[in-house]
Amino acid sequence: MADLASRGANARAAVPSRDDPANGAAATEQVKSCCARFYEAPFLRGLCGGVLHPGGLRCTEELGHWLHLGRNERVLDVACGPGQPAAHLARTFGCRVTGLDYSVKTAREARLMTRGAISVVAGDAEFLPVRDAQFDAIVVECSLSLMPRKSAAAASIHRALRRGGRLGVADVALEQPLPQEIQGLGAWVACLAGAEPVDEYRRLLIDAGFADVAIKDATWALTDAVRRAVRLLPLAALARTVGVLTGLPFEPAELRGWLEEARRWIADGRARYVFVSGLRI
Repeated sequence: MADLASRGANARAAVPSRDDPANGAAATEQVKSCCARFYEAPFLRGLCGGVLHPGGLRCTEELGHWLHLGRNERVLDVACGPGQPAAHLARTFGCRVTGLDYSVKTAREARLMTRGAISVVAGDAEFLPVRDAQFDAIVVECSLSLMPRKSAAAASIHRALRRGGRLGVADVALEQPLPQEIQGLGAWVACLAGAEPVDEYRRLLIDAGFADVAIKDATWALTDAVRRAVRLLPLAALARTVGVLTGLPFEPAELRGWLEEARRWIADGRARYVFVSGLRI
Protein backbone atom coordinates (compact mmCIF):
# COMPACT_ATOMS: atom_id res chain seq x y z
CA MET A 1 0.00 0.00 0.00
CA ALA A 2 2.84 2.41 0.74
CA ASP A 3 3.79 2.68 -2.92
CA LEU A 4 0.34 3.45 -4.31
CA ALA A 5 1.08 7.14 -4.75
CA SER A 6 4.34 6.50 -6.62
CA ARG A 7 2.77 3.84 -8.84
CA GLY A 8 -0.04 6.21 -9.76
CA ALA A 9 -3.23 5.48 -11.57
CA ASN A 10 -1.70 3.68 -14.52
CA ALA A 11 -0.55 0.77 -12.35
CA ARG A 12 -2.82 -2.21 -12.86
CA ALA A 13 -2.24 -4.33 -9.78
CA ALA A 14 -3.74 -7.79 -9.69
CA VAL A 15 -7.20 -7.44 -8.21
CA PRO A 16 -10.01 -9.94 -7.74
CA SER A 17 -12.88 -10.04 -10.18
CA ARG A 18 -16.32 -10.67 -8.62
CA ASP A 19 -16.10 -13.75 -6.39
CA ASP A 20 -13.41 -15.54 -8.42
CA PRO A 21 -11.26 -17.49 -5.92
CA ALA A 22 -8.55 -18.00 -8.54
CA ASN A 23 -7.41 -14.42 -7.99
CA GLY A 24 -6.09 -15.43 -4.57
CA ALA A 25 -6.43 -14.21 -1.02
CA ALA A 26 -3.55 -11.74 -1.38
CA ALA A 27 -5.30 -9.76 -4.14
CA THR A 28 -8.54 -9.76 -2.16
CA GLU A 29 -6.84 -8.42 0.95
CA GLN A 30 -5.08 -5.80 -1.16
CA VAL A 31 -8.41 -4.46 -2.35
CA LYS A 32 -9.83 -4.40 1.18
CA SER A 33 -6.78 -2.61 2.58
CA CYS A 34 -6.67 -0.13 -0.27
CA CYS A 35 -10.35 0.78 0.18
CA ALA A 36 -9.91 1.14 3.94
CA ARG A 37 -6.87 3.42 3.54
CA PHE A 38 -8.57 5.54 0.90
CA TYR A 39 -11.66 6.20 3.00
CA GLU A 40 -9.54 6.94 6.09
CA ALA A 41 -8.18 10.14 4.47
CA PRO A 42 -9.27 13.15 6.58
CA PHE A 43 -9.17 15.51 3.60
CA LEU A 44 -11.45 13.26 1.59
CA ARG A 45 -13.93 13.16 4.45
CA GLY A 46 -13.80 16.93 4.66
CA LEU A 47 -14.57 17.24 0.96
CA CYS A 48 -17.56 14.92 1.36
CA GLY A 49 -18.82 16.50 4.57
CA GLY A 50 -18.11 13.30 6.49
CA VAL A 51 -20.69 11.24 4.59
CA LEU A 52 -18.89 9.19 1.97
CA HIS A 53 -21.73 7.58 0.01
CA PRO A 54 -23.98 9.02 -2.74
CA GLY A 55 -27.05 10.87 -1.57
CA GLY A 56 -25.67 11.69 1.88
CA LEU A 57 -27.95 11.47 4.90
CA ARG A 58 -31.04 11.88 2.73
CA CYS A 59 -30.24 8.54 1.11
CA THR A 60 -29.59 6.96 4.52
CA GLU A 61 -32.95 8.17 5.79
CA GLU A 62 -34.81 6.97 2.69
CA LEU A 63 -33.23 3.53 3.10
CA GLY A 64 -34.31 3.50 6.76
CA HIS A 65 -37.89 4.34 5.84
CA TRP A 66 -37.90 1.68 3.12
CA LEU A 67 -36.83 -0.91 5.70
CA HIS A 68 -39.43 0.37 8.20
CA LEU A 69 -36.87 0.75 10.95
CA GLY A 70 -38.49 1.05 14.36
CA ARG A 71 -37.74 2.26 17.86
CA ASN A 72 -35.35 0.06 19.84
CA GLU A 73 -34.71 -2.25 16.91
CA ARG A 74 -31.15 -3.56 16.75
CA VAL A 75 -29.54 -2.30 13.54
CA LEU A 76 -26.08 -2.98 12.13
CA ASP A 77 -24.49 -0.50 9.72
CA VAL A 78 -21.86 -2.42 7.75
CA ALA A 79 -18.88 -0.32 6.63
CA CYS A 80 -20.10 2.59 8.73
CA GLY A 81 -17.15 4.90 8.04
CA PRO A 82 -16.93 7.89 10.41
CA GLY A 83 -20.39 7.02 11.75
CA GLN A 84 -22.60 9.95 10.76
CA PRO A 85 -25.14 7.85 8.81
CA ALA A 86 -25.38 5.29 11.62
CA ALA A 87 -25.92 8.05 14.17
CA HIS A 88 -28.53 9.60 11.88
CA LEU A 89 -30.45 6.33 11.80
CA ALA A 90 -30.35 6.17 15.59
CA ARG A 91 -31.64 9.74 15.94
CA THR A 92 -34.29 9.51 13.22
CA PHE A 93 -35.79 6.11 13.99
CA GLY A 94 -34.90 5.58 17.65
CA CYS A 95 -33.17 2.30 16.87
CA ARG A 96 -30.08 0.91 18.60
CA VAL A 97 -27.35 1.04 16.00
CA THR A 98 -24.01 -0.72 15.88
CA GLY A 99 -21.53 0.48 13.28
CA LEU A 100 -18.93 -1.87 11.84
CA ASP A 101 -15.91 -0.88 9.76
CA TYR A 102 -13.02 -2.87 8.30
CA SER A 103 -10.57 -0.14 9.36
CA VAL A 104 -9.61 -0.20 13.04
CA LYS A 105 -8.63 3.47 12.75
CA THR A 106 -11.98 4.45 11.26
CA ALA A 107 -13.90 2.46 13.87
CA ARG A 108 -11.99 4.26 16.62
CA GLU A 109 -12.75 7.64 15.06
CA ALA A 110 -16.43 6.76 14.66
CA ARG A 111 -16.66 6.06 18.39
CA LEU A 112 -15.23 9.50 19.14
CA MET A 113 -17.27 11.40 16.55
CA THR A 114 -20.64 9.87 17.43
CA ARG A 115 -20.13 10.37 21.20
CA GLY A 116 -22.01 7.31 22.35
CA ALA A 117 -24.94 7.64 19.94
CA ILE A 118 -24.00 4.25 18.46
CA SER A 119 -21.83 1.28 19.32
CA VAL A 120 -18.87 0.67 17.00
CA VAL A 121 -16.78 -2.42 16.29
CA ALA A 122 -14.01 -3.18 13.81
CA GLY A 123 -14.42 -6.22 11.61
CA ASP A 124 -14.75 -7.78 8.18
CA ALA A 125 -18.19 -8.01 6.57
CA GLU A 126 -17.28 -11.44 5.23
CA PHE A 127 -16.82 -12.71 8.80
CA LEU A 128 -19.02 -10.48 10.94
CA PRO A 129 -17.82 -10.53 14.57
CA VAL A 130 -21.37 -10.74 15.93
CA ARG A 131 -23.70 -13.43 17.29
CA ASP A 132 -26.12 -15.36 15.13
CA ALA A 133 -29.53 -13.66 14.82
CA GLN A 134 -28.28 -10.58 16.70
CA PHE A 135 -29.92 -7.86 14.57
CA ASP A 136 -33.39 -6.85 13.42
CA ALA A 137 -32.03 -5.01 10.38
CA ILE A 138 -28.72 -4.51 8.59
CA VAL A 139 -27.86 -1.67 6.22
CA VAL A 140 -24.97 -1.63 3.74
CA GLU A 141 -24.54 1.71 2.00
CA CYS A 142 -22.30 1.88 -1.09
CA SER A 143 -20.06 -0.80 0.41
CA LEU A 144 -21.15 -4.13 -1.06
CA SER A 145 -19.54 -2.97 -4.30
CA LEU A 146 -16.24 -2.62 -2.40
CA MET A 147 -16.30 -6.23 -1.17
CA PRO A 148 -14.37 -8.69 -3.36
CA ARG A 149 -16.20 -11.74 -1.93
CA LYS A 150 -19.79 -10.60 -1.97
CA SER A 151 -21.27 -14.06 -1.53
CA ALA A 152 -19.36 -14.54 1.72
CA ALA A 153 -20.52 -11.12 2.95
CA ALA A 154 -24.16 -11.85 2.07
CA ALA A 155 -24.02 -15.18 3.90
CA SER A 156 -22.45 -13.56 6.97
CA ILE A 157 -25.11 -10.84 6.99
CA HIS A 158 -27.86 -13.46 6.66
CA ARG A 159 -26.46 -15.29 9.70
CA ALA A 160 -26.42 -12.10 11.77
CA LEU A 161 -30.11 -11.33 11.19
CA ARG A 162 -32.96 -12.78 13.24
CA ARG A 163 -35.82 -14.49 11.45
CA GLY A 164 -37.94 -11.73 9.98
CA GLY A 165 -34.96 -9.37 9.94
CA ARG A 166 -34.38 -7.09 6.95
CA LEU A 167 -31.33 -6.30 4.87
CA GLY A 168 -31.11 -3.00 3.00
CA VAL A 169 -28.35 -2.39 0.47
CA ALA A 170 -27.77 0.91 -1.34
CA ASP A 171 -25.18 0.72 -4.08
CA VAL A 172 -23.96 1.47 -7.58
CA ALA A 173 -25.30 -0.90 -10.24
CA LEU A 174 -23.62 -1.22 -13.64
CA GLU A 175 -25.47 -2.92 -16.46
CA GLN A 176 -22.39 -3.65 -18.59
CA PRO A 177 -18.71 -4.37 -17.88
CA LEU A 178 -16.31 -1.48 -17.39
CA PRO A 179 -14.00 -0.52 -20.25
CA GLN A 180 -10.49 -1.96 -19.99
CA GLU A 181 -9.03 1.47 -19.25
CA ILE A 182 -11.13 1.74 -16.07
CA GLN A 183 -9.71 -1.16 -14.10
CA GLY A 184 -7.45 -1.84 -11.13
CA LEU A 185 -7.46 -0.64 -7.54
CA GLY A 186 -8.63 2.86 -8.42
CA ALA A 187 -11.80 1.50 -9.96
CA TRP A 188 -12.41 -0.66 -6.88
CA VAL A 189 -12.18 2.21 -4.38
CA ALA A 190 -14.42 4.32 -6.64
CA CYS A 191 -17.18 1.65 -6.27
CA LEU A 192 -16.94 0.80 -9.97
CA ALA A 193 -14.94 -2.40 -10.46
CA GLY A 194 -17.03 -4.30 -7.91
CA ALA A 195 -20.44 -2.91 -8.89
CA GLU A 196 -22.92 -5.50 -10.19
CA PRO A 197 -25.94 -5.41 -12.51
CA VAL A 198 -29.24 -5.09 -10.68
CA ASP A 199 -30.19 -8.70 -11.43
CA GLU A 200 -26.88 -9.89 -9.96
CA TYR A 201 -27.58 -8.09 -6.66
CA ARG A 202 -30.98 -9.78 -6.63
CA ARG A 203 -29.43 -13.19 -7.29
CA LEU A 204 -26.77 -12.60 -4.62
CA LEU A 205 -29.41 -12.06 -1.92
CA ILE A 206 -31.58 -14.96 -3.07
CA ASP A 207 -28.59 -17.33 -3.10
CA ALA A 208 -27.74 -16.22 0.45
CA GLY A 209 -31.22 -17.26 1.60
CA PHE A 210 -33.13 -13.98 1.53
CA ALA A 211 -36.79 -13.85 0.47
CA ASP A 212 -39.01 -11.02 -0.84
CA VAL A 213 -36.03 -9.40 -2.56
CA ALA A 214 -37.07 -5.98 -3.87
CA ILE A 215 -35.37 -3.22 -5.88
CA LYS A 216 -35.94 0.53 -5.69
CA ASP A 217 -34.26 3.03 -8.00
CA ALA A 218 -32.33 5.86 -6.33
CA THR A 219 -30.24 7.06 -9.26
CA TRP A 220 -30.80 10.64 -8.13
CA ALA A 221 -28.14 9.93 -5.48
CA LEU A 222 -25.56 8.89 -8.08
CA THR A 223 -26.34 11.89 -10.26
CA ASP A 224 -25.89 14.14 -7.24
CA ALA A 225 -22.61 12.44 -6.29
CA VAL A 226 -21.15 12.88 -9.79
CA ARG A 227 -22.19 16.53 -9.89
CA ARG A 228 -20.63 17.16 -6.48
CA ALA A 229 -17.41 15.34 -7.39
CA VAL A 230 -16.98 17.43 -10.54
CA ARG A 231 -17.25 20.60 -8.45
CA LEU A 232 -14.67 19.34 -5.97
CA LEU A 233 -12.11 18.09 -8.50
CA PRO A 234 -10.05 21.33 -8.64
CA LEU A 235 -9.75 21.37 -4.87
CA ALA A 236 -8.77 17.70 -4.80
CA ALA A 237 -6.13 18.28 -7.50
CA LEU A 238 -4.68 21.18 -5.53
CA ALA A 239 -4.62 19.09 -2.35
CA ARG A 240 -2.81 16.32 -4.22
CA THR A 241 -0.23 18.82 -5.54
CA VAL A 242 0.60 20.28 -2.13
CA GLY A 243 0.72 16.86 -0.48
CA VAL A 244 -2.45 17.09 1.63
CA LEU A 245 -4.18 14.28 -0.24
CA THR A 246 -1.75 11.39 -0.76
CA GLY A 247 -1.93 7.69 -1.55
CA LEU A 248 -4.67 7.95 -4.18
CA PRO A 249 -4.82 4.87 -6.44
CA PHE A 250 -5.76 7.17 -9.35
CA GLU A 251 -4.93 10.67 -10.57
CA PRO A 252 -7.46 13.53 -10.32
CA ALA A 253 -7.22 13.92 -14.11
CA GLU A 254 -8.15 10.26 -14.53
CA LEU A 255 -11.09 10.71 -12.17
CA ARG A 256 -12.32 13.60 -14.32
CA GLY A 257 -12.51 11.25 -17.28
CA TRP A 258 -14.37 8.68 -15.20
CA LEU A 259 -16.90 11.28 -14.10
CA GLU A 260 -17.53 12.40 -17.66
CA GLU A 261 -18.09 8.78 -18.65
CA ALA A 262 -20.32 8.29 -15.60
CA ARG A 263 -22.62 11.06 -16.78
CA ARG A 264 -23.06 9.26 -20.11
CA TRP A 265 -23.67 5.91 -18.41
CA ILE A 266 -26.29 7.42 -16.09
CA ALA A 267 -28.02 9.15 -18.99
CA ASP A 268 -28.46 5.93 -20.98
CA GLY A 269 -29.25 3.68 -18.01
CA ARG A 270 -25.99 1.72 -17.88
CA ALA A 271 -25.21 3.13 -14.40
CA ARG A 272 -27.78 3.34 -11.63
CA TYR A 273 -27.96 3.67 -7.87
CA VAL A 274 -30.40 1.26 -6.27
CA PHE A 275 -31.82 0.05 -3.00
CA VAL A 276 -31.99 -3.73 -2.67
CA SER A 277 -33.84 -5.29 0.25
CA GLY A 278 -34.34 -8.83 1.44
CA LEU A 279 -36.10 -10.65 4.27
CA ARG A 280 -34.42 -13.25 6.50
CA ILE A 281 -36.87 -16.15 6.77
